Amino acid sequence: MSVSPPYEEKELLIRIAAGDKNAFREVYRHYLNDTYSLALTFLHAPQAAEDIAQELFIKLWLKKEQLPSIENFRAYLLVSLRNMLINELEKMKNRAAHEQQSRLLVYSPATPEDEAEAANLRLLVQQALSRLSPQQQTVYRLSREQGMDISGISRELQLAPKTVSNILSQVLRHLRSFLHEYGYLLLLAHFTIS
Repeated sequence: MSVSPPYEEKELLIRIAAGDKNAFREVYRHYLNDTYSLALTFLHAPQAAEDIAQELFIKLWLKKEQLPSIENFRAYLLVSLRNMLINELEKMKNRAAHEQQSRLLVYSPATPEDEAEAANLRLLVQQALSRLSPQQQTVYRLSREQGMDISGISRELQLAPKTVSNILSQVLRHLRSFLHEYGYLLLLAHFTIS
């Protein structure tokens, strides 16, 4: 990242603290490409890198009153970005592990009674899914029936990965609640209906 002379940057930070959006735009333009590139280097996902860079600047704006007290703004920005990247990488690792577990766990009935129970469960899941929006149904099917990961669904549906993750969480909560009404106590996060 290139550094502006300290007096110019310090002046910009003071103006931002006073609510000057033009000063904020100037700092934003100055650092956006570098923060995005650094995020992309670590995340290897353009949409996720863009989201992190945008979130970084949103957080800066929300803390604008504190900016004039920062001695080395570039270092502050990089440390903030590093912390956000660590958090995001941890989330991505957890999501990948969760998705891998979901693909590995497949229910295969051993007896005719088990087969009947599995058929009943599939029917209930279809009923529960029918109560959801088309977008929620699509996200569920791409994830659980086609085995796509969040980034794949994100690309397919042109949604942010966080949006896909949130939708999938909502769907699984709905399914858990619906199936609980029928006496099924499942951890749907690890349950795949085929």
